[in-house]
Amino acid sequence: SAFGCISVHPLMSKPDDVMNQLMKIAVEVARDVGKRVNDASGLFFQKTGRQLEHKQWKPQALLYSQWVLSLKAQYGEAFEAYADEKFAPIKSKVLRGELTHLEATRQYVDALFDFAGCDEPTLILGIVPPFYSSVCYLDAPEYTEIIQRVHKAISHEATQKHDQTYDLEAYFTGISDLSYSSIDPYSVSAIEATISGEMPLYGQLYNIPFEEIKNNAMACINVGPWGKDFHKISERVLIEDILERTPQLILCTLETVFNA
Repeated sequence: SAFGCISVHPLMSKPDDVMNQLMKIAVEVARDVGKRVNDASGLFFQKTGRQLEHKQWKPQALLYSQWVLSLKAQYGEAFEAYADEKFAPIKSKVLRGELTHLEATRQYVDALFDFAGCDEPTLILGIVPPFYSSVCYLDAPEYTEIIQRVHKAISHEATQKHDQTYDLEAYFTGISDLSYSSIDPYSVSAIEATISGEMPLYGQLYNIPFEEIKNNAMACINVGPWGKDFHKISERVLIEDILERTPQLILCTLETVFNA
């Protein structure tokens, strides 16, 4: 088996949009690879004068949710009992810090393949934790005025005290806890359905309180220090920012908002 991960910045796209786009690519790639292998095999038999008896491979691509549903339909309780049995030691290793979520996902999916077998080359597309939802208020008319006012105040503060200029960005394209401060109430059900359905570890080793986020949603703005190598052992921040500039800008933001 082979296993790979990519990080995706969804921005305005919902998880199901991303998965659908990736599935289109996966289906196309599976078809193209199958044709290339079959053509090469046919050419080999032709060149060697052998009788053409080789198998015509038909690679398939499936969402994790589709694959699991088909296994449940085919094997019923036997599959569910096996899946629970294989998941238990993997879960224990994750909780003890012996496996990452990524490694646990691979081991679990491989175990399911061991049970089900595979008649054709199969590509399974799913989601590995964590999931950070996109939060953006620049396209929300009710927040336009306060966002522009905060930006103007921060820019003025930074220019006057630190001779710096600050840009206003729609997204912080990194990892931030502010992703859990708000969620589009009209998209909660669809987002939760995609994450829970396509993430093998969801529900037992990883959860997101979608309903609580929706009920306590709040507007947010990200003001922080300059740094490098986020979430690595070499992560560091500029000391002047963390001790002086950022606290001043956060105070400026609070005063601007609460004096509205």
